[in-house]
Amino acid sequence: MTGTTETRAPRGRRERPAKSALLDGAELGRALATYPNDREAALAADEEALFPRSAACAAESDARLRLMFGDDALARLPAQGQFAPRAEREH
Repeated sequence: MTGTTETRAPRGRRERPAKSALLDGAELGRALATYPNDREAALAADEEALFPRSAACAAESDARLRLMFGDDALARLPAQGQFAPRAEREH
């Protein structure tokens, strides 16, 4: 794709959801192994680890939504460098 501007997120950001899903699954498996006869206890233990991790992702998502759809989005987006006019990006 010569001559195009790369607009995708850096590789590390794209991998984060997959890594989070794997970690969530591993944590759930650990909780189920710890409480093999008590699913409710396993889920409670899993949620204890999951919710704090998810809160950080939710906060980041909220910040991005506010950036993209907030009242001053049109004024702030060009400052992010991704939404500058094409001529400005190519130089």
